[in-house]
Amino acid sequence: TYNKIIYNLKKSKKNKKNNFYKSNYFIYSLLIYTRVENMESISKENFCNAFEKILKVTPAPGILLLSGVPDKKENLITIGWLQFGVLWNLPTVNVFIRKSRYSSKLLSENGEFTLNYMDPVLFKDVLSKCANMSGSYCDKFTETSLTKIRSKTVGVSSLAEAQLVVECKTLFRNQIGPDNLSDIVLNKYYSDGDYHDLIIAQITNIREK
Repeated sequence: TYNKIIYNLKKSKKNKKNNFYKSNYFIYSLLIYTRVENMESISKENFCNAFEKILKVTPAPGILLLSGVPDKKENLITIGWLQFGVLWNLPTVNVFIRKSRYSSKLLSENGEFTLNYMDPVLFKDVLSKCANMSGSYCDKFTETSLTKIRSKTVGVSSLAEAQLVVECKTLFRNQIGPDNLSDIVLNKYYSDGDYHDLIIAQITNIREK
C-alpha cells in the first residue's frame, strides 16, 4: 500500500545503498511533495502500486502496449523501457518505441494507448511472441487469443486478461538522435541507426483487478 511504501522509504533512507531506496525514492518523493492536478480518478496509492508492480517486470519480461484505432487496426508490442513520474503537474509515463516497429506508425496515427500488465508466468509465451512478431504481417490478437475490451478514458482497447491497465494519452513525442547521446549508449543500442521515439503520455486512468 501507499503508506507501507512511504514507511519503507523512510526506513531505507538511512542506508542509501539499499536498492529499494535507490530505485524508488526519487519517484515517490515527487508524489509526496509535488502538487499533482487532474488526479480525480487516480489516487496516489493506485499510482504507486502500478509503478511498483510494473517495475518488477521491466526490462524483462515486460508489459504489453496496445495501440491503434479500434475500428481499423490495433496492435500489441512488448516493451521494457519506461518511466513513471510527474510532469507538467500531471501523472505521466514515458515509453520508448523504436521507429522501425509497427506500433510506432500506429501511435503516429492515434496517440492514445494502454499499458497492460500480464502475469509474467502465465503469459510468458505471449510476451515473447508480441516482442518478436510484427503486427504489420499478422494479427497478434489472433496469434495470442487475447481479448480486447473497451477502455474507460481512451478510445483504444485494453486487455481483459490484464491484471493492471494504465490508460494513456500522448502529450509529447520526439525521436532520440545521435547528437546528444553518449558514445557508450550510441554504440551499445543504436549501432544500426534504429532509434527510439520518446513518448511522454498523461495517465488518465488505472484499472486493477
